[in-house]
Amino acid sequence: MERRDFLKTSASAGVAAWSAVSASRVYGANDRLRVGLIGCGVRGTFDARLMRGTPEDIQAVAPESYRNGNMDHRLQEPRNVEIATLCDVYESRMTAAKRWAPQAKTEPDFRNVLADKEIDVVLIATPDQWHAQMLILACEAAKDAYLEKPVMYRVGEAQAMIDAVRRNKRIVQIGTQHRSADHIAEAAKMVQSGKIGEVHFVRVWNYMSRMGSAPVPDSEPPAGLNWDAWLGPAPAVPFNRARLNYRSFMDYTNGIISDFGNHRFDSVHQIMGVETPLRVSSSGLRFDKQHAGDILDFQQATYEYPNFILSY
Repeated sequence: MERRDFLKTSASAGVAAWSAVSASRVYGANDRLRVGLIGCGVRGTFDARLMRGTPEDIQAVAPESYRNGNMDHRLQEPRNVEIATLCDVYESRMTAAKRWAPQAKTEPDFRNVLADKEIDVVLIATPDQWHAQMLILACEAAKDAYLEKPVMYRVGEAQAMIDAVRRNKRIVQIGTQHRSADHIAEAAKMVQSGKIGEVHFVRVWNYMSRMGSAPVPDSEPPAGLNWDAWLGPAPAVPFNRARLNYRSFMDYTNGIISDFGNHRFDSVHQIMGVETPLRVSSSGLRFDKQHAGDILDFQQATYEYPNFILSY
């Protein structure tokens, strides 16, 4: 089936929600969770190995703060989790993942992972444009899910994702791991208890070197890459190696503000005890024309809440 035909037929299923828990779906201590990893890149591999949680995985992929036990000692305990299937449209990534999960099956089509009755949970770590459809279809296939942030690519996808989670009574967790950080929880206690007084202005930010590479000409996809499947619901364009760094292109992401900003806003909401701003205004510019991509180099956003202003 061609990508465009698949998207038409799957659209009727809807197009992830933040979190939903059904008590009947809580697993017992003796159950072994079989996980399908969809997206075997850097982040997907990092997540899967920490989810499996063996000491070897901690040493291999966790940052220094995890290895020193400064964030969550539970990560040091081996989990009753099996990475049963590795799925990616780029064969070389599945091959690389087999080095740390040699018993796992490989599967280039995520739909076959969802159809596998032996899979309990899927870990979705794909480019952003695929998040909504994959999560909705996972819920329809009776799979629980861990979905990397940001939740969705288009705002209009959000309600369909929430509906799919609730309708199918699935357990879904989003990759906003800063929620588990001790220092963020401590900051929330300080602010919400009034220890530092009333807070009416909050500022968060991200500074980084420009992402992306120099522009390169279009070419044929490398062997083992299904470019049509990689694009998914994004616009059909010729293969260009620079596009594999998808966070530089608005066809696949909404820029730094939805990537790293996703963590910043979540932490503000946790600390300030809020959920939704009243109004948002933003402006941005792109200064660097020497690198491939079209994300903004600079963006300033102001979020208005009932009792404070957030500047990002």
